[in-house]
Amino acid sequence: MNESTTTPPAFPRAASRSWMEINVRPWLAIMLLMLLAGIAMGAYGYIQASHERRIIESGTPVTATVANLGQDTRQMPRDEPVRVTLGYTDPASKRTISSERLIHRKPGAVIKLKDEIPVRIDPADPTFWTARTEPVPMLQPLMVPLVLLPVVLICGLGTVWQRGRVMKVVNTGSIKRATVASVRQSPLAPLSKQIGVTIEGADRTVRQAYWPSGNGAIAKGDAIDVLSTGGSIVLPVRSYQ
Repeated sequence: MNESTTTPPAFPRAASRSWMEINVRPWLAIMLLMLLAGIAMGAYGYIQASHERRIIESGTPVTATVANLGQDTRQMPRDEPVRVTLGYTDPASKRTISSERLIHRKPGAVIKLKDEIPVRIDPADPTFWTARTEPVPMLQPLMVPLVLLPVVLICGLGTVWQRGRVMKVVNTGSIKRATVASVRQSPLAPLSKQIGVTIEGADRTVRQAYWPSGNGAIAKGDAIDVLSTGGSIVLPVRSYQ
């Protein structure tokens, strides 16, 4: 029987660790931040638009009076959304409601104190009202996420490219002795130290790297092994073993 053997990788942690290196992490962090922000804003906008659409279609119609324009003024143009306080009576509970919300833009129109405005209110929450008579297109709440999408894609490409540079060092670099020239905490790597190292026998350029806390203590003046191809990227060997 023929037996096949597989040579274990020289650096078994490279596949996962390479995403966390100092030149990769900023791109990855920005990509994830923009992605989460886009998802959150898109979800919030979609939920709000769906709620308003439901109120336009089945809310309780009432006539509200403009009680306050919020800027010590008696009238304001509606070229942009205006924050107003409306007063009205809830037909179900007979309570007098005072509710502050943004009224949608209506170019060329003016809103004044004491104006009477037809609105629809949410029977389950009478403080929620809308003066719209037609729902906004459901694509509108997704405009901000769509604007952020190119940024996410660019950062994603940057992340993959930078990770590829790291893997090139892992696959083709040689192990060299280096001296730790500086140690500090990085806000992008709370569980690691950002270290500056100089490679013995090379120029005195200080190259930056992350030293994960799992590697143990590190101090200025310590000698460590690093992977390097002579460029700006150095990788502590201990992080990959």
